[in-house]
Amino acid sequence: MSADVLMRNCESLSSKPLQDALESLIRDLSAIDDKHSNHWAAYFRTSLILFQRSELELGLSHLNNAFGGMGSYLDVAWQFEAAKASADKMSEERHKFNRAIRRQKRAMK
Repeated sequence: MSADVLMRNCESLSSKPLQDALESLIRDLSAIDDKHSNHWAAYFRTSLILFQRSELELGLSHLNNAFGGMGSYLDVAWQFEAAKASADKMSEERHKFNRAIRRQKRAMK
């Protein structure tokens, strides 16, 4: 299956709930205003821009990379109590979108 075919089929998926959750998290992290929260706000802003450009798989891959390995968002998230609710919502929407992409890929086989 080519990437073009996959992207045409993925375009029918709505990333709007995930984009809304990312915007909320970016706003909350920016309000904390320290070097770690500003770093993650900028990182998530890049993911958001990719989604807004309809680069869904790239945006999702970029976003998912924030949650694995040393130095990930999860390593410092506990410091951002003011952003906990929006981070939880974004994580929930991220999982939903990951599942939707996987379902789409299985349906295309």
